[in-house]
Amino acid sequence: MEVYKNKEERLRIEAEKEAQIQKQVKEISTLETLEEKLEYWTTYLKHRSLFRGIGKGKEILNLLEGATNRNDRLEVVKAEISRLDETNKDFLSVWLKKQFHSRVAETNDIELTKTKFIEKIEKHINTKEFPDIYTEYKLKGFYAYNGGRSIESKVEDLQSFSIGLKDRLFFKHIYEGYLLAELVSEIKTYNKSEEAGPTKDNRIEVNIKAERFAALLYILSTKGVFDLAYFDFNTNYYNGEETAKLCQKHFKIISQKGKTKGQEVSFETLKKAFKESVITTTLETGIDNLFEALVNLPKLNKTS
Repeated sequence: MEVYKNKEERLRIEAEKEAQIQKQVKEISTLETLEEKLEYWTTYLKHRSLFRGIGKGKEILNLLEGATNRNDRLEVVKAEISRLDETNKDFLSVWLKKQFHSRVAETNDIELTKTKFIEKIEKHINTKEFPDIYTEYKLKGFYAYNGGRSIESKVEDLQSFSIGLKDRLFFKHIYEGYLLAELVSEIKTYNKSEEAGPTKDNRIEVNIKAERFAALLYILSTKGVFDLAYFDFNTNYYNGEETAKLCQKHFKIISQKGKTKGQEVSFETLKKAFKESVITTTLETGIDNLFEALVNLPKLNKTS
């Protein structure tokens, strides 16, 4: 919570914030595609819900209400879920999941631990135990879960909550309930490994920014090191999202700055890094000696 010295300072800061929002609304409005607008929003307005309008008076912008067809609406839902995943590290489900894995690492009775944690989770979506509107909406999200894990499954299960006004206003709590149901499913099917433990990760750890990692792979692909269609910018086929999925499967890219420093970057961040436009910008503005050396290497000749 911000503390102001006096009323004048509060009014000045609020006016500055409002002016900045109006500027951002105008900048978003100049973008041509929904993809560009969503990328801008999740970069510069990532702490504001995509399900709510921003701006003032006639300048209010609402990307959800402005979606012209079902596919566009689903893209907004997908972006909002990804935004919540990236910005809400204090979700109850995140805390309980860490607590569960910490406890199973030392317990001699795994079944007891699983039972107790499921009971604890179910208590948090019990409207008799917590008779408030937030619990009511968590319960909605809890019942919406159908066993999926992918972002596509989440969109399919939660898309209807983007229609009603109240559901949109409380979507964060709906999604929290959904994550709690997902955690219950994970706990029920959890099996403790004899040696490796529940969080063993055999992926290669990468300690450069996601954008630079993507640019590095692009350079190597242009030199003939890779023979993957995903990286072939010389053809009409390029799928940055599939490339990101492939890389996330084998590499763990670590965030290098900000609040997430030291943590694995989100899939949305990785996917953006593999966009052709982002790779081009990275090569133009972020090349260091290693990149320059690689760019100047001759292309490998394929042997017959």
